[in-house]
Amino acid sequence: MNNQLQKGFTLIELMIVVAIIGILAAIAIPQYQSYMVSSQAQAANASTANIKTIFEEATLRGRALTLIPGSEDYDVSPPVVWLGSEADALQTGTISLEGVTDGSAVPADTSVAISFLFDGEVGPDLLNKKLQQHRNANGTWTCITDIDAEYRPDGCLEAGENGAPALL
Repeated sequence: MNNQLQKGFTLIELMIVVAIIGILAAIAIPQYQSYMVSSQAQAANASTANIKTIFEEATLRGRALTLIPGSEDYDVSPPVVWLGSEADALQTGTISLEGVTDGSAVPADTSVAISFLFDGEVGPDLLNKKLQQHRNANGTWTCITDIDAEYRPDGCLEAGENGAPALL
């Protein structure tokens, strides 16, 4: 009898391994894409929420407001307050002020919104969607958005639904 020892893997064993890797990739890639969309929405929410405190302080002091894209090194002289911009956020969209003229003082009883428009490097689920930190005339802030519910940041409401204001 001539017994030969098998060395290496058979073709069927290799094909099974490739099939398992393919199945795992088919599950993982959509989950990763969903995670990326959610994290971009969370980043936009954080970027606009950071501006609220500066906005309120400037409003209470009667100072003019301006939103300047770029670095914090930009020369803004009092009484104008630089509301800032998040450089990372600007890769995925544009931050703007709605309901206020840039460079002007805002009365405390004015409804305004700090808006984030997803017009940058985002997937189709976020492209041209908007997230706003909306301030009503009483000074109450509400996060509103038209982002799909599965990607919407916690605490943000669907614009125009259940008493939430419409997007400006």
